[in-house]
Amino acid sequence: MAKWRSSSEILGAPQNLIGELCMFLPGHKLLEDLYNNPPGLWFLRPDNVPEAAIIAKLPMPVLKAINYGAQCNAAGIRRVNSFLLVSVLRVEQSAVVVTGLRVDDDGEDPFGTMHTLATMEEVTLLGEILSHQRTRMHFFDERARPMLSADCFLAASESSSAVKGLANTAPHYAGQQRHITDRALDMFEQDQQSLLFGKLATNGLFTVSIPLSIQPKDLFESYEITEHDALEFQLDGDDGKEHEKDVYHILASVFGENCFLNTRPASPSRPGEPDPQKEFTDVLGFDSRAICLVEAKALAVQSTEPVHHTNKWNRSLRKDLEKALRQLKGACRNLEFGTTIYNTSRKAVTVPRNNHVTIHAIAVVSDLYHTLDWRRIAAEIAGLSNAERRVYYHVLDLLELQNLAFYSRSSEGFDKLLRSRWATVKASGTALVRVRFRG
Repeated sequence: MAKWRSSSEILGAPQNLIGELCMFLPGHKLLEDLYNNPPGLWFLRPDNVPEAAIIAKLPMPVLKAINYGAQCNAAGIRRVNSFLLVSVLRVEQSAVVVTGLRVDDDGEDPFGTMHTLATMEEVTLLGEILSHQRTRMHFFDERARPMLSADCFLAASESSSAVKGLANTAPHYAGQQRHITDRALDMFEQDQQSLLFGKLATNGLFTVSIPLSIQPKDLFESYEITEHDALEFQLDGDDGKEHEKDVYHILASVFGENCFLNTRPASPSRPGEPDPQKEFTDVLGFDSRAICLVEAKALAVQSTEPVHHTNKWNRSLRKDLEKALRQLKGACRNLEFGTTIYNTSRKAVTVPRNNHVTIHAIAVVSDLYHTLDWRRIAAEIAGLSNAERRVYYHVLDLLELQNLAFYSRSSEGFDKLLRSRWATVKASGTALVRVRFRG
């Protein structure tokens, strides 16, 4: 049954700091709004840019659907339709403007946002966008992290109808009295539910659903990171578990329910039970094409000041990375021997076992710290890997893993991007490599 689906019904994912595609970074006030509010739309005019823009905070699965749908539209394969929703509703004696975004990522269960415009400035900016019938959209995930930017074109007929509707219903309410805004949102949601069932929207003075053509671009290349590209980190021990959870959520966006945190191998002394002393891997994700074994090492709170690390600190980072590679080697050996793997509920996990499945053994660090000997690390992961047996070792940071998962659009694409990156590492002789997505 069709219904209006809110962000609270979606399990989010990914993690890290800055998406390289975004040309827009929010100011302090907007960033605070993004952090403290549920998914929705903001209308603003970025500094030094004449045109108004739309900021969209959305759950990661919806962002992936938008990006994937845009690429499919260009190839003529299938559509993931998106609509800008504009309505004016009469509450008491006020004409309240409500906007939203609907994404038909699931035909029977579309995702939607809605919010009232609290200032006349926002109403003016919305009117500009509708009149121009095009804008720039900047997308952020649930944790207010920039994910991508896109050109957005609005359908002409519906945009013109919305412009006329706004003109005919002025002046509009500009305020945040809860009893007024809540009532307007309730009426708006009722109208959207009616439209989903093919009925008329009767609550609004006018209601328009404007089809959007969202056109992100994601060409990518691999390049070696320099000292100037690297971020400085120094995480404390409490961040280790959060680091693992971050990795888990990223891989869950690729593998869905076949993604597990803190798995364990079978106990050698107690058949049918997990080993309480040993961990198989921090994160396990798989499907019929690929298996990802991940050890998450928090090598590195972000600092804006240069930090001169001692040799002792470098040795500590190196030791952690070596430990991660040893653990991954052990996990690959367990897979080879057919060891039963258990999840945190002590239930056996059915992992595919055949020669056609690619295994990616990934050490995920919090940052690709530039002072480590990355050529030595590249030699090590090349030696551990076996392309003929489809076993590939990687060292990535959270930003890299997030971008690979987001832009892959499928587990097959994720596998291909990982193998392409591995080939770049082997050919260049350095593991200090990042895949750059360019818009």
